[in-house]
Amino acid sequence: MNIKGIDVSVWQGKIDWKKVKADGIVFAMIRVGYGSSQGDNCKMDTYFKANVEGALAAGVEAGIYFYSYAKSAQAAAKEAAWVVKQIAPYKGRILYPIAYDLEDNKQAGLGRDVLTAMVTAFCTTIEAAGYYASFYCNTNWCKNMLNMDDLKGFDLWLAQWASQPTTAYSFGMWQRSSSGSVAGINGRVDLDVAYKDYAAIIKRTGLNGYKETAQPAQGPEKPAQPTETPDVNDTRKKIVQKAIGELGVCEPTGDDKYIRWYNTEVLKTWSLPLDAAWCAMWVSYVTNYLAGIARDIVKPYCGCSTGMAFFKAQGVFHPSAACGGTYTPLPADIVFFKDKKSTAESTHTGLVEYVKDGVLHTIEGNTSNAVKRRQYDLNDTYIVGYAAPDYGKENIDSMTKDELKQLIREVIAEDNPTYADLKDVPAYWQEQAKALLDAGAVNGGTPADVNPTDLNLRHETLKAVIIASLYHDANTPEK
Repeated sequence: MNIKGIDVSVWQGKIDWKKVKADGIVFAMIRVGYGSSQGDNCKMDTYFKANVEGALAAGVEAGIYFYSYAKSAQAAAKEAAWVVKQIAPYKGRILYPIAYDLEDNKQAGLGRDVLTAMVTAFCTTIEAAGYYASFYCNTNWCKNMLNMDDLKGFDLWLAQWASQPTTAYSFGMWQRSSSGSVAGINGRVDLDVAYKDYAAIIKRTGLNGYKETAQPAQGPEKPAQPTETPDVNDTRKKIVQKAIGELGVCEPTGDDKYIRWYNTEVLKTWSLPLDAAWCAMWVSYVTNYLAGIARDIVKPYCGCSTGMAFFKAQGVFHPSAACGGTYTPLPADIVFFKDKKSTAESTHTGLVEYVKDGVLHTIEGNTSNAVKRRQYDLNDTYIVGYAAPDYGKENIDSMTKDELKQLIREVIAEDNPTYADLKDVPAYWQEQAKALLDAGAVNGGTPADVNPTDLNLRHETLKAVIIASLYHDANTPEK
């Protein structure tokens, strides 16, 4: 998909937008204004109103960009708030992103962390107001000025004046020239290409105030609900609800529960640093811990490529449309992404919330250091594919005896700590372990009258025994 566009400001002077439209231009990114180092005293582009109203009247779809002079995340957030106020009269009519133009030389020395935080602050503020956010910068800034991995949740509008873009970063729009010629504009103008149908995405997702102008006369429109499919069972619904419950959790700014859980419950014998990338650990936490999915169905993973390899080996991985696949993902499927610059098979992962009208709705961890919702066109090249685990086996009651025996063999084989005594057992197993000791089902070798709490069992062995006892109780007829 290559959609022709331009970006304009006061420097293009008076524009004949009808001629622009007739020349094949579909969209225009229009400068609303520019900021200041502290984020206050922002100034409106003197041609903004004429440009946005002229473009819309002529049938040219409009997006907005803002030129930043901010020098802190706080200032960037102020700039964003000012932009939201200025574009409010056009809410429901802007069908392209609200972009943060980050390129000023006075900002170059602020460092990656500050500049990345500024982009995050601006775009997050824009998103909080209900708009589609993106950011603009050139290839040098992508490579040397920003932590691009931390900005994967926002679309990049790439500036690279060349015959073809050569960057490995994923981007939704490309500014290909600063010296273009378009009918209706005197002198040079920037030429752009959009690789996403932003207008369709924004309409489908109700962003930029679109729903507010599309409401029926009889009353407010109810929020669109995802279309159920026969394959969406209760377990999938449960996983999605658990994921929704984690929205807004931020790491590593104090709440590092996903990494701590992974270190404690999965790794056990060694630990990942608490500032590690955690998108995969979040998926594992939601599926394995919150939803109770067995590890033979969703193996906990901290590396995206490792997780994808597991699902491929299980035969439940489906390539995305961009990779030649035809599979339509279901709620609670696991989605894998890949940056073009990386040699890894996958660099990011999340959970599918639902698919509607060709738009993939996801919930992802480690997205600008938080759990957030995201939307993608199903044809987005950032998407590698989907894992569709067999959630129909999630309950122990649905296992055959042979399956249960195999699961026990697998968990016993894992490296895990030894509980010498009942007091060493985690609190959540204390009751079950004591009951097994009292019944004589387990014993560490010491006579009960000498030490009734002697256990001497490994973690996964105890787990297997507890599972076996629960399975036995569940399948023993009541007398």
